Amino acid sequence: MTKTAQSGQNPSKLIQILSDIKSSFGGDFPTQKLELLHELSDTAVPKADLLLSYHESLCYLRAFPDNAKVLAIVESELAQFHERVNLLKSPDKDTLDETGIVGTKLSHPYAYFMTKWLLKKYPKTVDIDWNTYKDLENDPILDLLPELLTYCENDAVDDPFMPTTDIIDAETSVRGVNRLEWFMDIFERLSKDERLKRLLFDKMDIPLTIDIGNQPFARTNVKLASGEMHYQKQALEKEYPDLRKITRKIDLKPKLLPKREAEEIVNMHKMAMIMRHRELWPLTFANLDEVYATALGRGMTIYIMGMMPEWRLPLESNYAALLVRNGVPIGYGIGAMVFDRIEIAINIFETFRRSEAGFIFGKFAQLFNQMFGCSYLLIRRYQVGYDNPEGLDSGAYWFYYKLGFRSIDESCRKLADAEAAKIASDKSYRTSKAVLKELAESDLCLDLKRRGEFTDRDISLSQISLAQTRFIASHFNGDRSRAEREAPELARRTLVLSSTKGWTPDERLWFNRLALFALSLPNLEEWVTRDKQNLVSIMKSKGALREQDYVKSLREHRKLTEAINELLTNSVEGA
Repeated sequence: MTKTAQSGQNPSKLIQILSDIKSSFGGDFPTQKLELLHELSDTAVPKADLLLSYHESLCYLRAFPDNAKVLAIVESELAQFHERVNLLKSPDKDTLDETGIVGTKLSHPYAYFMTKWLLKKYPKTVDIDWNTYKDLENDPILDLLPELLTYCENDAVDDPFMPTTDIIDAETSVRGVNRLEWFMDIFERLSKDERLKRLLFDKMDIPLTIDIGNQPFARTNVKLASGEMHYQKQALEKEYPDLRKITRKIDLKPKLLPKREAEEIVNMHKMAMIMRHRELWPLTFANLDEVYATALGRGMTIYIMGMMPEWRLPLESNYAALLVRNGVPIGYGIGAMVFDRIEIAINIFETFRRSEAGFIFGKFAQLFNQMFGCSYLLIRRYQVGYDNPEGLDSGAYWFYYKLGFRSIDESCRKLADAEAAKIASDKSYRTSKAVLKELAESDLCLDLKRRGEFTDRDISLSQISLAQTRFIASHFNGDRSRAEREAPELARRTLVLSSTKGWTPDERLWFNRLALFALSLPNLEEWVTRDKQNLVSIMKSKGALREQDYVKSLREHRKLTEAINELLTNSVEGA
């Protein structure tokens, strides 16, 4: 459909008004939005920045529609949006690259495992971004080619006048593959060790390009086939819930998804992140056997996904989350748990920031508390702006402050309270970026059981790790191969484990991996039989099909908690 410029108003003004009122609901707002949308549907938008602003309003209204009429015209406009983008001329059109919308491209050095997944899922959509690659200070592909090609092919590599692309294209032109497909094929020759290849590939920082076209994964198009729509009839909820109160409730109903549905959610989550140049470790290795869907009402659903057994963290349990409203991904979250601590955070995508973030986080915290039981909530300083400009710009510190979180560092806590007093006395006052940077120097916490306490109760995983390093040094003279070979049997004898018959390979893998951890615990051999058996159960459950039971059993093992505290005390005293 060709858009005309026959509207009575400048499209810039129409788009600005729509942007201003998109998050206002009730009263006459649905009528105003409909009038604006109808007028814009017949109006050409000749500039990229205006078109992007219009796009963001449409995406917002898809997730937060006033009524069926608004939703219908929004869906119609988004379905044809690629035509609007194609009408733009370069170089103006090129400014839309990196936005993740239809008709544009992305360029980003995605990590090894995500690159493999992209190639498998969308083989002709992703390639090496050679325009960016050629501007790199070095040529990491050329540097590695001697280890990847056959011996007699290396004369081409040694020729200083031979462009790297000529070497690559000598084969791609014959096989009909692109340069990334070629490189990933020969990269597999390097080693069977996936961890080694990941380390090397990620250090190469190869820029990739994704030609989005009109693919379903574009931000313009992405949407789950949802059930009943929730239409926003009244103003959005702006209140911040009492987390101590809401987490005492157990009325949420998480549902374990079948694999096919789980895969659809995981794929959507990955592409929602990729379209924004982001990745999450637990998402990269999402476990299709552990994806939960929890409907919250108001059109909101939280999807939580655990990790595949092989790639789980040593002691921590790391879960990714996708936040969806009316089928539209509007943000993501993480929950990383160990003992009674959960590192927790959500991030609402910029397009949907004027929404119900307080309500969403309250339900997010309630869900994790109901499923896993951790009561010490921790927000890492990165989330509020430490080395994170987006966190500073969004004012994330005050979002968590209003939810009851406080800085662990006392000086930051006093500064925040002083700033909060200024804001309360002067509604026009805004915290400066310099002060926000100071506030971002500290992690934040909220203890659901101990009101008014903001002490650091995090477990030092690094010190637990160093205890194992010292054990390897003292018992195996630093021989890690011997330690990995002998520690499992030593742990079996110490824990009086007679047999692992009937265990799955992943359960055996994790018992063996955690053997050094167990052996490094103080006075393990003196534990009573029941405590030893429970520790064996914990080690086994780390490799279970789903990790939820591990989180609970780790937290509930009192003797293990005491031993960890003693180990950490000894580490501090011995430092």
